[in-house]
Amino acid sequence: MARGTAIQRVVIAYGSESGNAERLACRLTDVPSLHAYELVCKALDDIDLCRLSADDLLLVLTSTFGDGDPPGNAEGFSAALEALSPELHFSYAVFGLGDVAYAHFCAFGKRVDRVLAARGARRLISRVDADLDYEYFFAQWQETVTAILDGRRQDGLDLNLQVQSYDATRGFDARVVAVERLNTSEHGVFHIELDIADSGMHYRAGDVLYVKPESNAALLDAMAIAFGAVARSLFDGKELRLLSKSVLRYMASASANADLKDKLKVRNRAQLADYLYGKDVLDVVNDCGGASGFDAEALAAKLSDLNPRAYSIASSGVTTMGQNPRVSLCVREVSYEASGRERFGAASYPLCTAAVGDAASVFTRANTDFRLEARAIAPLILVGAGTGIAPYIGFLEDLAQSGVQREVLLVFGERRSDQDFLYQQRLVAWQSAGVLDHLVTAFSRDQASKYYVQHALQDNGELVWRLLEEGGHVYVCGSRDNLAFAVDDAFQRIVVTHGGQSARDEADYWASLGDTGRLHKDLY
Repeated sequence: MARGTAIQRVVIAYGSESGNAERLACRLTDVPSLHAYELVCKALDDIDLCRLSADDLLLVLTSTFGDGDPPGNAEGFSAALEALSPELHFSYAVFGLGDVAYAHFCAFGKRVDRVLAARGARRLISRVDADLDYEYFFAQWQETVTAILDGRRQDGLDLNLQVQSYDATRGFDARVVAVERLNTSEHGVFHIELDIADSGMHYRAGDVLYVKPESNAALLDAMAIAFGAVARSLFDGKELRLLSKSVLRYMASASANADLKDKLKVRNRAQLADYLYGKDVLDVVNDCGGASGFDAEALAAKLSDLNPRAYSIASSGVTTMGQNPRVSLCVREVSYEASGRERFGAASYPLCTAAVGDAASVFTRANTDFRLEARAIAPLILVGAGTGIAPYIGFLEDLAQSGVQREVLLVFGERRSDQDFLYQQRLVAWQSAGVLDHLVTAFSRDQASKYYVQHALQDNGELVWRLLEEGGHVYVCGSRDNLAFAVDDAFQRIVVTHGGQSARDEADYWASLGDTGRLHKDLY
């Protein structure tokens, strides 16, 4: 085969955590066009960049681990990369593998590309940032490697294969395809489906969808009445509901409000939380003597931009990522009246009142500590209250699709069985199909004394203890204030009552669940 470049040797180097990058590297060694060259295939840690020469082509295939870190067999390479001082003379190309659900998508591949170029190495192919569905990208990249070795250098520079990750500054406009009310009580809870086709986004059950909120028009109108028409543009896109302590300190100082200053003291943390509950910035302005005590521009400058709101995904990435990729949410509508004004959730209200065809700006993030462990068969104890049932809908969809047999206990709590039994038909169907073995409910207002999930857990303590002893994993999702302590206490009582443990032993037992990765919490 005639060579169209000065390349004499092709060095294929992989950084692989799960094995995907290594498998692709091995596949490259079977490409016939590369057999005309001296061919080397090694882990990145076995590569000495200073020993590569001008007639070498380095092909890097690497994943990213954690928060932008190198995979295990590239940690030494990463350290050496940062310490490089001499100029490099070889040619290279980088194929990065990642998951757009992570904040640091393909970060290590990007760093390798950036440092090699800065040290003088010649980039022959534009960097590839591939998502989980990487086969098409790999086929294109492989063809481009052949092309540049045949002398068609421009093909490498023209290649544009970079999945764009989404974040707080750039969301994907997902179209609403379904809105279904799940309850009949005063504050609606809705199952909302969003079309994410063409987004490149992937997710798994247990992951999180962030929704970029909107400034509420009614609140902006009220701000304009207080501060003048200019306030509408000044405060649009600002966080008017979730106020930081730095904003509150500024407001207390600007208005010389001694009461607010006192609430901001560390010893008055609970008092401050009670004061802020349900309030927005205009309430605090009014409590500080009104708008005349503030400079609108200065106040707006202190406020942060609207923060994306996080929602547990209520669908399975396995069953919904086919020809019509979708992601589902379970959202409680937030709307109430206080001090003569209507209040609305910045993200929940637009979602719950959306019409089919409306769009929401979204992005996904992996929630690795709250996923089902792959290919496991250990029992599952799922505890959720209200919209905390959301991730379990995804879990059960996964189990129904995979056919994996696991004993599953779901303990679900809400207010009234006749009004608030969220996803009742689905849950009963999964129970009939054998996907869900035990469905235990706790409807707090169905009887004279309030009955919550922690009570239901203790009433089913013998079953819970058996599942724990069989290696069961515990998942808890819902309100931190309502669930965190109460559910922990219920489990600890079960360990003592049904496990015959002492108080000291039960504390050790409960701690061991977390230490061994069997306790998973998603509290908000």
